[in-house]
Amino acid sequence: MSAILIIDDERDIRKTLGEIVTYEGYKLEEAAAGEEGVKLFCEKNFDVVLCDTKMPKMDGIEFLTQAEERNP
Repeated sequence: MSAILIIDDERDIRKTLGEIVTYEGYKLEEAAAGEEGVKLFCEKNFDVVLCDTKMPKMDGIEFLTQAEERNP
């Protein structure tokens, strides 16, 4: 089963995307912040990451930079 990580600071967006993803049969993990997303990304393998670009503290671009450094 393919796994998808959703990173977004807005709970309603995570919920809506999560409902679609699970309905389509994918395994879902969620993170409410970029830092949490990096931690999950490093701990598990994901086929797809859906990440908001505008979040407080760590935005989506910084998440991508850190994720690539840890797992090129």
